[in-house]
Amino acid sequence: KYNMPQAKSSSKLTPWELTMKETLRKGVGVEAIKAFAAEALSQPELLNTLLAALKGELSVDPFVLRKSAWVLHHVYLIDNRALLLKRDQLSDILDATTDVSVLRELLKILASPVWVDIESESQRREMVALGTDLLHDTSVPIALHYAAMQLIGFRIQTKKELDECLEAMQYLGVELGVQNTAFLSCLQRTAVSFRQNFARIKLPN
Repeated sequence: KYNMPQAKSSSKLTPWELTMKETLRKGVGVEAIKAFAAEALSQPELLNTLLAALKGELSVDPFVLRKSAWVLHHVYLIDNRALLLKRDQLSDILDATTDVSVLRELLKILASPVWVDIESESQRREMVALGTDLLHDTSVPIALHYAAMQLIGFRIQTKKELDECLEAMQYLGVELGVQNTAFLSCLQRTAVSFRQNFARIKLPN
């Protein structure tokens, strides 16, 4: 699905690729990540380099890739408008990645109602399907299940989508709820919230 390109030597890296390699190293802390995100906001080429790396278009060490996703999330936290015109590229990243850490950061970005007026109908349906699939997958970290519910909630527009989501949440509760009562309570509260929200919008099947 996603094969990392062969590594380039440092001498062949672009200035922004070199900046990523030197900055997003092991041990980098949150303050450095925030500073890098702020720099990416002021340097469009750096932001584009981050996106290219996450799409698998550049040769990037997996550790740097994870930190790049963390930076991208902080770019969004600083100014979510900076990514509004990058929605298609975020879909490309989702298609490219097999890394759970990268996926988690992407879901944090996409789990916001800010995308409602930006996404195409196809993208909306894809997000609902992705979130529902994650709720059926007990092998992924629970953090992804929480993110999946946030991803889905404001995007549900049909009774079929609602029913499939609730079915997945019920399955997850049966599989994991016995071992994690706090998570089970969250599933139950979220299911009630989804039903109430859908009843208010009164959209057709």
